[in-house]
Amino acid sequence: MENRNPDGVTNEGVTVTPDVDDPAVVTVTVDDAVIGDVVLYSQYTSQQGVLVLGDPLLVLSRPPGEGPLGIDIGQSSFIMNVGDTIPIELYADYSNDVRMLQYVAADDTVELTSSNPSVVTVDPTRIVMFGQAPGSATITASFHGFTTQASVTVNPLVPPPPRLLNISTRMQVQNGDNVLIGGFIVTGSDSKKVILRGIGPSLGAAGISNPLQDPHLELHNQAGIVASNEDWKDTQESEIVATGISPNDDKEAAIVTTLSPGAYTVILKQNDGGTGVGLVEAYDLGQTANAKLANISTRGFVDTGDDVMIGGFIAGGSLGGTGSILVRALGPSLAASGVSGALEDPTLELHDSNGGLLGANDNWKDTQSADIIATGIPPTDDREAAIVATLTEGAYTAIVRGANGTVGVALVEAYQLSE
Repeated sequence: MENRNPDGVTNEGVTVTPDVDDPAVVTVTVDDAVIGDVVLYSQYTSQQGVLVLGDPLLVLSRPPGEGPLGIDIGQSSFIMNVGDTIPIELYADYSNDVRMLQYVAADDTVELTSSNPSVVTVDPTRIVMFGQAPGSATITASFHGFTTQASVTVNPLVPPPPRLLNISTRMQVQNGDNVLIGGFIVTGSDSKKVILRGIGPSLGAAGISNPLQDPHLELHNQAGIVASNEDWKDTQESEIVATGISPNDDKEAAIVTTLSPGAYTVILKQNDGGTGVGLVEAYDLGQTANAKLANISTRGFVDTGDDVMIGGFIAGGSLGGTGSILVRALGPSLAASGVSGALEDPTLELHDSNGGLLGANDNWKDTQSADIIATGIPPTDDREAAIVATLTEGAYTAIVRGANGTVGVALVEAYQLSE
């Protein structure tokens, strides 16, 4: 194709073919196109099978360094996840008439570069890929000696805080009002699939000398009992096995269920009214749902030695984000709710997955009082304990004891403060 004056009009080397079935559909063919040719054509209409050009058909081959070239990136500022991509578009502009760049031969692709490689990388497919580092960058396009630029600002999307994926409490399970009572809330707009486990006999293999021998597990909502189980193989065996986390002992209990948003209570006790150390757990089986486990709590009898109250939770699914959590150990204020034998002076420790101590407290006003008050839910009795901690992905353990070896009924709670 020979070079032509951009202001000139010619049909040389151009074939316009209306479709046989639909004359309004037209194929434009350019003969002998070579590397560097740019085909620009105007709008057209078709009247009674005869092609009528709104403007004369224009075929151009731009010499090096001539003709305006532009970059269209849609917007100048982006907030993106790591690894997100956004396409860019090249265009040519002749006589104030913007036309799309129609032809760039594979052997002579447009060269794109960036002034800030840590923010933007440009590949031969003309896709701008953003990295994690924030900042601005200039995209440069070169085509047959003509160069143009466009600027972008990139800010990575802040990762969400971790979510509670597993919650558990181990403690001495007595009878009457001193059975293990756990609570949690399902928040969000979707239902949440969970497995609940009541563990006892298999704790002996972990060195617990007096495990609960035959645990009975119940799940309640505000209307009453939702489900119950004693020996997990008696009901839902295939569903429980499919989770990959079935109990190790046939006498232990488990329930698989899907829960609507709301508040729930789990009760663990000995089937025959006996006592022993038991463990109740809730695992999130639907992590992609728009719902989460939140505001977990357990009430029970805090003894000494191995029979103190041990609460655990696992946080994850944050893509490296952080959040914050409030852990409370209540005792004296339970008496006002009619609980007899409440622990008079609870102490609280929070540990990471390696056993490292993240925080310890006896009386909540002694440390972090401003942070705890700022949560809006400080304990109501000065003798109760609380810790505010940064939450990252991993496993955590909260231990509740009675100061100076005292015993009694206590409540441990964990509130996720960041959504």
